[in-house]
Amino acid sequence: MLITGTFIDDGLGDIASNNWGIKEWERDFFVMKEVGISTVIPLRCGLCDWANYPSEALVKYAGARLPENDWIGMMLSLAEKYEMEFLMPIYCGWYTDKQKELSINFNVIDELWAKYGKSKNFKGWYNSFELNSRFKSSADMVASVGRHCKEVSGNLPVLLSPYIPYTLFNPAKEKTLKNISCEKSQLQQHYADWDEMLAELEGSTDIIAFQDGHVAYHEFADFLAINSKVIKKHNMKIWTNVELFSRDMPHFRFPPLDWRIVDYKLSEAEKKGQVEKAITFEFAHFMSPFSLWASARNLFCRYCEHNGIDAEKIIDEASAMK
Repeated sequence: MLITGTFIDDGLGDIASNNWGIKEWERDFFVMKEVGISTVIPLRCGLCDWANYPSEALVKYAGARLPENDWIGMMLSLAEKYEMEFLMPIYCGWYTDKQKELSINFNVIDELWAKYGKSKNFKGWYNSFELNSRFKSSADMVASVGRHCKEVSGNLPVLLSPYIPYTLFNPAKEKTLKNISCEKSQLQQHYADWDEMLAELEGSTDIIAFQDGHVAYHEFADFLAINSKVIKKHNMKIWTNVELFSRDMPHFRFPPLDWRIVDYKLSEAEKKGQVEKAITFEFAHFMSPFSLWASARNLFCRYCEHNGIDAEKIIDEASAMK
């Protein structure tokens, strides 16, 4: 299974910034296009008191700092140039006050559509709330935001990428598989939780792409099967979000993942998950040959080798871009 979509992280959260400008970003879009990526998804249009575009709404309602450049606009213009579908992200404030989060996002969504909605590459929305079963009570808020996105844009599709807060294989903390095995009852509870939440999300959400990095590898196929079953029941599209960074390293955070694990996750998704599309978090930091991580280039080369793509030719052509 090829990766055909990627998130684009703004670097405002827990992932380090590449500090790229338009030249560096265009080089990366060229590389992404060459390896078959056709969908780009910025992670968010703003985070807390930072904005990623010149937003009057975020200044007024969230006290946001405005950027010197329009980062969202730059991403959209590059998507247009390289003929990629663009899913517009919403704002993430990490507020405990759901009504405040909703109010800000309703104003932001209206503004985003007014500002960028004429672009032919604006193909849908990314609902940036990372819903999970520990916060089932937030499903109504996530649904409200998704409905508003669809209402203002003439029913463009909405993507949600939730995570699974059950098991996580961390060899620095766990010594045996027995200690982290997921009980059958937990798998059943996972289905029940998401059956309930997806019922509430019907009509507001079109695509579900579970993050694949929060479960132990020996349980990966079980969760894929359950995710597919419950998503299919609610008539939503099944994507997978292939995380390209490692959560297993004990001493530093988020290096690019071992190619063997990436290959395993993609293979299992294709065999067990009834997955229509593989997207990733995320190309620029963890697979780009120009990432701040040197090992990301190696992951890129292994991925290209596996899929019969000439990595060195692409790197040389991208490096020569002016």
